[in-house]
Amino acid sequence: MCFYCSFKIIVLFHLLLLILEADGGLGVFMPKTEELRSQIEAIDEEIIDLIATRMEIADELAKAKKVSSEGYWDSEKEREVVDRYHELCEEVSLSENEARQIAEVILHISKERQKHFFE
Repeated sequence: MCFYCSFKIIVLFHLLLLILEADGGLGVFMPKTEELRSQIEAIDEEIIDLIATRMEIADELAKAKKVSSEGYWDSEKEREVVDRYHELCEEVSLSENEARQIAEVILHISKERQKHFFE
């Protein structure tokens, strides 16, 4: 099961529990802003952890590319990553523009980190 799917299930379950615990249990319940911010903070922590793990793997990839005398950056691979982000974002109703922005930020950081292994 994908990370986003697991996350959606957890959030939906949490919201269901909140609804059932609300006054009367069957009324419409809107989480308080503090609760929503807390959920966002938890998600942000997971995002940062995942990005850090991705960067560690990218560092290892850069080392392997240097040993095999490859260049540190492959524009074709970059296009493949951006295309993959487009596909992933379509699955979760994020726009093509949002997918491109996410990919560009992550790829820029990765590119800068990998470049250091070749200097």
